[in-house]
Amino acid sequence: MDDVVLDIVAGEDWSTQLIWTDEDGNPMPITDPVTMDVKDSRGQVAIHLTTGVGSPLTSASIGTVQAAGFAQLTIPRVLTATLTPGDYRFDLFAGVVSNGIPFSVQVQRVVVGTVRVAPRTTIQQ
Repeated sequence: MDDVVLDIVAGEDWSTQLIWTDEDGNPMPITDPVTMDVKDSRGQVAIHLTTGVGSPLTSASIGTVQAAGFAQLTIPRVLTATLTPGDYRFDLFAGVVSNGIPFSVQVQRVVVGTVRVAPRTTIQQ
């Protein structure tokens, strides 16, 4: 599993898209639950993302197109502003159908990597 790097500027709305594929580049279907934790160097959770949560203005969230293995990760600026610039680790877990057998969903880590947080230069008014 390759290490993915995600770049965030503290204090800005952030979003990115991930597509989980097999070795031939074909989308791998995912299902709920889909969750991701961003942890600091001490292992403390700085941001938690999950499917189906509250307001997009105040909650980190994950939207999915399950059959396409697609995940839209979103963190609003109210939460990115709480991040101290530096490197964080993350992993994303999703439900996947085991060996194509219906109703045999297993939760697996599908993405792992580093979140690099840069400081905001412009003062927010």
